[in-house]
Amino acid sequence: MESLEADFRSFADMCVEAVGLELTTLDLMVGGRVVPERAERLIALTRKFDFRYTVHRVVSSNLTDPAVYCYQIDAAKALGLRRRQWRLAI
Repeated sequence: MESLEADFRSFADMCVEAVGLELTTLDLMVGGRVVPERAERLIALTRKFDFRYTVHRVVSSNLTDPAVYCYQIDAAKALGLRRRQWRLAI
Protein backbone atom coordinates (compact mmCIF):
# COMPACT_ATOMS: atom_id res chain seq x y z
CA MET A 1 0.00 0.00 0.00
CA GLU A 2 2.90 2.36 0.65
CA SER A 3 4.09 2.24 -2.94
CA LEU A 4 0.50 2.69 -4.15
CA GLU A 5 0.17 5.77 -1.97
CA ALA A 6 3.38 7.16 -3.47
CA ASP A 7 1.98 6.48 -6.94
CA PHE A 8 -1.26 8.25 -6.03
CA ARG A 9 0.69 11.26 -4.77
CA SER A 10 2.57 11.39 -8.07
CA PHE A 11 -0.70 11.12 -9.98
CA ALA A 12 -2.20 13.94 -7.92
CA ASP A 13 0.85 16.10 -8.67
CA MET A 14 0.24 15.45 -12.38
CA CYS A 15 -3.46 16.41 -12.01
CA VAL A 16 -4.65 12.91 -12.93
CA GLU A 17 -8.43 12.64 -12.58
CA ALA A 18 -9.04 8.87 -12.81
CA VAL A 19 -7.10 5.83 -11.63
CA GLY A 20 -7.65 2.21 -12.66
CA LEU A 21 -7.27 -0.37 -9.91
CA GLU A 22 -6.25 -3.93 -10.78
CA LEU A 23 -7.59 -5.51 -7.61
CA THR A 24 -5.84 -8.86 -7.83
CA THR A 25 -2.41 -7.25 -8.07
CA LEU A 26 -3.21 -5.19 -4.97
CA ASP A 27 -3.43 -8.36 -2.87
CA LEU A 28 -7.04 -7.48 -2.07
CA MET A 29 -8.41 -10.90 -2.90
CA VAL A 30 -7.41 -14.39 -1.81
CA GLY A 31 -8.97 -17.45 -3.40
CA GLY A 32 -11.37 -15.22 -5.28
CA ARG A 33 -12.67 -13.63 -2.08
CA VAL A 34 -12.19 -10.10 -0.77
CA VAL A 35 -10.14 -9.92 2.45
CA PRO A 36 -12.00 -7.30 4.54
CA GLU A 37 -8.93 -5.91 6.33
CA ARG A 38 -7.14 -5.39 3.02
CA ALA A 39 -10.20 -3.78 1.49
CA GLU A 40 -10.43 -1.39 4.44
CA ARG A 41 -6.80 -0.32 3.93
CA LEU A 42 -7.42 0.29 0.25
CA ILE A 43 -10.62 2.22 0.97
CA ALA A 44 -8.78 4.42 3.48
CA LEU A 45 -6.09 5.11 0.89
CA THR A 46 -8.54 5.93 -1.90
CA ARG A 47 -10.35 8.39 0.36
CA LYS A 48 -7.16 10.42 0.70
CA PHE A 49 -7.25 11.30 -3.00
CA ASP A 50 -9.95 12.93 -5.09
CA PHE A 51 -9.70 10.53 -8.06
CA ARG A 52 -12.38 8.64 -9.90
CA TYR A 53 -11.59 4.94 -9.68
CA THR A 54 -12.23 2.09 -12.08
CA VAL A 55 -11.85 -1.60 -11.29
CA HIS A 56 -9.96 -3.89 -13.63
CA ARG A 57 -9.42 -7.61 -13.81
CA VAL A 58 -6.34 -9.63 -14.64
CA VAL A 59 -5.95 -9.93 -18.40
CA SER A 60 -5.53 -13.71 -18.14
CA SER A 61 -8.71 -14.24 -16.14
CA ASN A 62 -11.83 -15.47 -17.90
CA LEU A 63 -14.60 -12.90 -17.48
CA THR A 64 -17.03 -15.29 -19.12
CA ASP A 65 -16.65 -17.47 -16.02
CA PRO A 66 -19.51 -16.26 -13.76
CA ALA A 67 -17.42 -16.88 -10.63
CA VAL A 68 -14.64 -14.56 -11.83
CA TYR A 69 -17.14 -11.85 -12.74
CA CYS A 70 -18.85 -12.15 -9.35
CA TYR A 71 -15.53 -11.87 -7.50
CA GLN A 72 -14.76 -8.63 -9.31
CA ILE A 73 -18.23 -7.26 -8.53
CA ASP A 74 -17.78 -8.27 -4.87
CA ALA A 75 -14.49 -6.38 -4.81
CA ALA A 76 -16.09 -3.28 -6.33
CA LYS A 77 -18.85 -3.45 -3.72
CA ALA A 78 -16.27 -3.85 -0.93
CA LEU A 79 -14.68 -0.61 -2.10
CA GLY A 80 -18.03 1.13 -1.86
CA LEU A 81 -18.48 1.66 -5.60
CA ARG A 82 -22.06 2.08 -6.73
CA ARG A 83 -23.27 0.00 -9.67
CA ARG A 84 -23.27 2.89 -12.12
CA GLN A 85 -19.63 3.47 -11.22
CA TRP A 86 -18.55 -0.08 -12.03
CA ARG A 87 -16.38 -0.16 -15.08
CA LEU A 88 -14.95 -3.63 -15.27
CA ALA A 89 -12.39 -3.55 -18.05
CA ILE A 90 -12.48 -6.42 -20.49
